[in-house]
Amino acid sequence: MTENAEGLLAKRDELLGEVKALKAKVASLEADLGTANATAEAAQQEVQRIKLDEPLAECLGNLFSVRLKYVLPEVQEHFAFSLSDDGIKFTQKNGDPVKIGDRDAEFNPADIRTALEQVGGFDGVLLTKMIGGGGKPPSSSSGGAIADSPAPHAPRQQFGLR
Repeated sequence: MTENAEGLLAKRDELLGEVKALKAKVASLEADLGTANATAEAAQQEVQRIKLDEPLAECLGNLFSVRLKYVLPEVQEHFAFSLSDDGIKFTQKNGDPVKIGDRDAEFNPADIRTALEQVGGFDGVLLTKMIGGGGKPPSSSSGGAIADSPAPHAPRQQFGLR
């Protein structure tokens, strides 16, 4: 009986040693998993920045008279921008496609401007379209639409001076 007890105690000590080794290995693997998760998250954020955030800022940045960081939350109350296999997906907040007439809107400044105009409420910060060619405003002689201007007036007399 004493031999059985000694054998059992030896086996117990052996198994306890294995348990300690396995616990150490689990702790090491958990640390490696934490590092891998942090690396994967950082890589995902970098992909998000390069493929979504920067193109979104570039596309929307020239549409508004204020900095994009001030108006983007309001835009995101109505629309969503996400990555897809085809590039950036421009949808309504609920995931439905944004419609411009009878077609789905694409991720480009013209379609986004039209969608914002359809929603309304952005008139105070949305820059006007430049219709004329060469980047000149429509009232210039750039070949674009010319605004009707009133007949010239006589110079106003101001402070008694001409």
